[in-house]
Amino acid sequence: RPLWFVAANDPGSVNVLSRLGLSLITIYTIFVLAIGRSVRSICTGDVPLTIYNELPAIDKLWALCSDIYTARHHGDLDLEEELFTFLVDIYRSPDSLLQLTGVGPVGHDHPTGSLPPSQGSIAV
Repeated sequence: RPLWFVAANDPGSVNVLSRLGLSLITIYTIFVLAIGRSVRSICTGDVPLTIYNELPAIDKLWALCSDIYTARHHGDLDLEEELFTFLVDIYRSPDSLLQLTGVGPVGHDHPTGSLPPSQGSIAV
């Protein structure tokens, strides 16, 4: 006796995913990547921005930004470009950024050239 398989296809019942051209694998991949990105952002937080958020004295950087604004306001575009290039160079070099804001490279702002005991080692 032969086995018959009957399939009915109703053109009006096409699901939303196929209308958008998305497959189940695509939805799963998007979901997994979104979860992964969320977990990574929760774990790392603002670690990459810490050097910029925790600067001790930003007076010189603030003055430089004010000078850039003043140069633009007075129409001195050459001076504005020169100051802006200097500001970008400062932000590209963490050492010069830390020196300009009051903290030198680690160990260089102390007379002995090493970290103070409270920061450099764990007392036993």
